[in-house]
Amino acid sequence: MSASNTIACIRELVGEGLIGVIPEWSSGDITSCKALVFTSGRALILGDNGSYWVAPAEDVQLVVRKLRESYEHGVGELAQLLELSGAIR
Repeated sequence: MSASNTIACIRELVGEGLIGVIPEWSSGDITSCKALVFTSGRALILGDNGSYWVAPAEDVQLVVRKLRESYEHGVGELAQLLELSGAIR
């Protein structure tokens, strides 16, 4: 893995296909990041402070799992609210 904020970060991902974006990536002190996810499962993380680095596939899988759980919980709560309001029977 290459050092952050270097052209080597970008070169690592040249030739890979982009398969998605994770709009809510949180990493240590940098709380507002976006992640571009590539076919290898790795991601290029873009920090709100201008920093960037490559995250390994294992980290990407962990973040995706946590986001999925969070979204599923939110959908469940929304369904309960709609049911209580009479919108869903």
